[in-house]
Amino acid sequence: MNGDRVHLGNLLAEGAERWRERLVETCRHAGFPDVTPTTCQVLWPLFERDGRPISEVGQLAGMAKSSMTTIVRGLERGGFVRLESDPADHRVKRLWLTPRARELERVLGDGVTRLRHRVTATLGIAGQQQLQQNLLRLLDSL
Repeated sequence: MNGDRVHLGNLLAEGAERWRERLVETCRHAGFPDVTPTTCQVLWPLFERDGRPISEVGQLAGMAKSSMTTIVRGLERGGFVRLESDPADHRVKRLWLTPRARELERVLGDGVTRLRHRVTATLGIAGQQQLQQNLLRLLDSL
């Protein structure tokens, strides 16, 4: 196997991991000690549109269907979501964000803004824009 491919893959994975770690640290410092990268990954689709069915949230978050029941229970226990039956189809369960989740959304938004500022400080505006364009092109081609 080509060493450059392994190295590039490792760099991309490590960058994503560090990004997630920094966001989780931000959450912990803001009074959300129970937030994990999985918490963030599952809540992002709900931040975009509340009230989605569990299956849709799982799909958008890239989570296995079999994992979602456990994840949703944890989010309920943590006070981030409430689960309600869909009025049109009671077999479908929808996730709704709580006020605690909305506060977490604000904290995560601030954390992402700070990370983006760090990227801009390191690469400059043009460098950040080029990185983003290159990552999008790369994702489209894989």
